[in-house]
Amino acid sequence: MNKYEQSKCRKIGFLPGSPVLLAALVAVLALGTASAQTSQPSTESASSGTGSADLSEIVVSAKRAGVSVDKIPVAVTILGADELQQLQIVTTEDLQGHVPSLQTDNALGIPKVFIRGIGQTGTTIGQDGGVAQYVDGVYINDSEALYTQQLDINRIEVLRGPQGTLFGKNATGGTIQYYSNQPTFQPEVDVSLLGGNYDRFRTQVIANGPIIDNELAGRAAFSYDTHEGYTEDLAGGPNRDNLNSTAGRVSLLFTPIQDFKAVLSGDFDNDRSNGPSFLLLNNLSQFPTSCNGGLRPPACQYYVTTDQRITITAPGFLEDTGTKVWGTSLNLDSTLAGDFHLKSITGFRAIDWTQDNQAGGTYVYQIGSQPTRVLDHSLSQEFDLSGTVGRMDGVVGAFYSRSQAHNYSDVAFGVPFGGPGAEFYLVNLKTTSKALFGDGTYHVTDRFRIDGGLRYTWDEKNDVQQNYLVFGPYTIDNNGVCTGQTKNPNGTTTADNTASWSQLTWRGAAEFDVTPGTMLYVSATKGYKAGGFTDFSVCGQSFLPEEVLSYEAGIKGHYFGDRLTTRLDGYYMKYTDLQLVTEVGANLETTTNAAKAVIPGIEFEGTFKVTSAWSLDTHEAWTSAHYQDYVHAFPLGNGVGEQLGGTPLNDTPRFSGGVGLNWATDLGSVGRMTARAETTFTTNYRFNPYTEFDVEHYGAIHDDQKGYVLANFYLTYFAPGDRYSVAGFVKNATNQFYSTSELDQVGTGSMGFPNAPRTYGVELRGKFR
Repeated sequence: MNKYEQSKCRKIGFLPGSPVLLAALVAVLALGTASAQTSQPSTESASSGTGSADLSEIVVSAKRAGVSVDKIPVAVTILGADELQQLQIVTTEDLQGHVPSLQTDNALGIPKVFIRGIGQTGTTIGQDGGVAQYVDGVYINDSEALYTQQLDINRIEVLRGPQGTLFGKNATGGTIQYYSNQPTFQPEVDVSLLGGNYDRFRTQVIANGPIIDNELAGRAAFSYDTHEGYTEDLAGGPNRDNLNSTAGRVSLLFTPIQDFKAVLSGDFDNDRSNGPSFLLLNNLSQFPTSCNGGLRPPACQYYVTTDQRITITAPGFLEDTGTKVWGTSLNLDSTLAGDFHLKSITGFRAIDWTQDNQAGGTYVYQIGSQPTRVLDHSLSQEFDLSGTVGRMDGVVGAFYSRSQAHNYSDVAFGVPFGGPGAEFYLVNLKTTSKALFGDGTYHVTDRFRIDGGLRYTWDEKNDVQQNYLVFGPYTIDNNGVCTGQTKNPNGTTTADNTASWSQLTWRGAAEFDVTPGTMLYVSATKGYKAGGFTDFSVCGQSFLPEEVLSYEAGIKGHYFGDRLTTRLDGYYMKYTDLQLVTEVGANLETTTNAAKAVIPGIEFEGTFKVTSAWSLDTHEAWTSAHYQDYVHAFPLGNGVGEQLGGTPLNDTPRFSGGVGLNWATDLGSVGRMTARAETTFTTNYRFNPYTEFDVEHYGAIHDDQKGYVLANFYLTYFAPGDRYSVAGFVKNATNQFYSTSELDQVGTGSMGFPNAPRTYGVELRGKFR
């Protein structure tokens, strides 16, 4: 067993005691329910897409309890199962264009998500994201896991703005919550086959039914999804940007007594896709000349032209990527005496992400093999007690999570410092987070309510880094001494550092029902994101937490007999100690609390039922998110860092939105049909704010992404009783070409990552009950 396998075993060493804990929880909740004298059934969460149903009836879990979507002082978008199926939404990346103020960024297969300009500027394990994501209430710890398939999903809830009370862990920008379909006692089997261009093939099978009548039910889902690469390699290598993913989910529902249920779930996704293609953003005219020998920049490993999806790899270059994600969760729900519910959410998540570059040549990144691997295992536990006392609805709870992550890279340099397969760097990160929280709503009158909540969070991270090369220089104290640093006999340098932070976050809101269908609200919220450590820093350089203050006002309403539904909100956010990843040398980056920022914005969502057959839906967002105080860490030729105050935040277009036209008709005994045509737009945005820096190092400003407009079309036929359906779709119908992300490498080049081209397909689905 090698050292990485040993460390992997050590990482899951805290699990053996968990079955005892879970058994005890089941017993406690069951006994509590059995002894209850009175009870109230829990509210089941319904779901529907914004363009397909009456949103006034949607019940969401945004406040850890079932609440009507139009009775909460939060900007929220819900996508239901039917809409997810129609729009072919299976990953977080697919949400862009359907949720206001949500932007995705995907470099080297490592995704990042931004809401209202807040997200994650780095991709290392030392920095957390600013948009918290959950699957069935379990926090997802790794950005690499965000773009895998989310299988058999009932609904997605996207909450915009800081959620610092109920979803306090790294939710400064908002939260994305996935809720899977739970088992039922109704036997059913759903089968679907999808085929499309680029040899697209997907099959899904879902089976559900009782195992023990009225006590135990099961549900299993399986999916295999593949397509050829979008970018052709003229050098004979595999096409880039392909897909090869296998996913599954199994769930059990246990209802031994009245008013108690337990749902045990397990899921996995194994993605074996090739690596992405690169788009050279600067000095494109030099290619392919500059790729012929000499010190070739990393962009020469493969690049595409600006008008063709063609790549030319460096001689002997080969890259393989892989993402394995798996996890389990146990949700216990018990109705206690009176109007109280006790919930327990236990989760275990794991990821194994690899990227293996093998190449020839003279550039250091292209010599021999450079496998990079991220291993992360996390365990979380949450307890919620919710209920009603008089005019007060509320929830109190406790949260605990613990994760252990490894990030390492081996490089066979062919030079004698470690020999072939020498360890280039190794990062071990242990994270512990604990929190207590409470949130409530006081009904002053039948029409006026006051909301408030508090959350206190404790975070601790232990970071151990081992490097063959000393990057920096970075220092811990004023004397330039790296605390905890040791020299190892094999020539490596090790730094072992621990940092901890604590924070009180809060929210307050007031809501007034102008009419039974119209609500006004105002709110103020404080959000918090934990600090961390910079990878590759032998001094174990840490950075501080981020904080954000958000002020918001909005109106949600239904008009003309629910034919028109609108949601309008405006917000102003003040961001301090913004964690930014910046370049400090050739191919070297650091994370610092470099900036302050302000983020004003307006968002709108609306649905209008023109006739019984036709409807319109739209969403728009405007923001002027910009840095207020930011000096770039890398100095210009004059020795002074570039002043970046007033420049836009990363990945944040000033305007974005979309419009959809929906049609539905009843064909009587023949069945029914639905159709949708939609267009989404995004104005210019930047992947980083540099201007003078770009000109000095690249000869031009290259980090701007021009605005673009996308068009998508969907048509579905349903047989009588919806037992069978045939659906066709075209996405990116005009074949727009743009970069989804950007990666700078000082002195070598700057690379973008192309979007998906025009895709189309047909899906056959059968439901057997």
